[in-house]
Amino acid sequence: MFSKFLYAFLGAFEDDDIVHVDGEVNPVRDFETISEELRLKDEEYVLSNLEKLERTVIRGNDKKGKPEYVSYLLIRFKVTRPNVLMLSVLV
Repeated sequence: MFSKFLYAFLGAFEDDDIVHVDGEVNPVRDFETISEELRLKDEEYVLSNLEKLERTVIRGNDKKGKPEYVSYLLIRFKVTRPNVLMLSVLV
């Protein structure tokens, strides 16, 4: 498995020939919108993989996949609750 990184650059400018989807330029709001859309996509990805792992680990009794399954459970918790700070986890 490999990690993907995304670098976001937002530029703010006003041009009467360019129509903004929300009607006005607001870089803070735009960044929040983009961040939320990316978080929702991450949540969709994690939940999809978690369902597949659950079928093999829990229902299929696959002990080798359990560490990955537990990792996805922790990721799901963080992705679905972005404002919750996880101080420690005992597994």
